[in-house]
Amino acid sequence: MKIALFLLAVLTSAQATSAQVTSAQAAESTQPEKPKAMKESEVTTGYVRVKVDISETGEVVHAEVVEAEPVYLFDKMALREVYQMKFEPLVVDGKPMKREGVIFKMDFEQ
Repeated sequence: MKIALFLLAVLTSAQATSAQVTSAQAAESTQPEKPKAMKESEVTTGYVRVKVDISETGEVVHAEVVEAEPVYLFDKMALREVYQMKFEPLVVDGKPMKREGVIFKMDFEQ
C-alpha cells in the first residue's frame, strides 16, 4: 500500500503575522497496512483529507477526517497514520509554536 501525503494549509489566522515563519514539515511517517474492507472489495485507490493540530514539539494532538473518497474506507487508516507522524514544529521568531487546523490530503493506492 502506497500513501502520499500533501500539506494543504500553512498557517492559522492567529499565526499569520508579519513575524519570521518557518513552516512545519513531516519528519517521520510509517507504511500503513491495507484496510480489511479494501482487501474484500475492488477498490484500490482513494484519498482522505485530515485536519490536524500539532503541538510545539511536533506531536499530533488532535486529528479529524474532513473529506474522504470512498467514504469511510480509508478513514481509520489515515487517522492511525497521522497520529504516528512526527512534525518539525512551526517556528515563529525562533520559537516553536503549536499549529491548529492544518489540512493534509492522503492519497492511497495499491
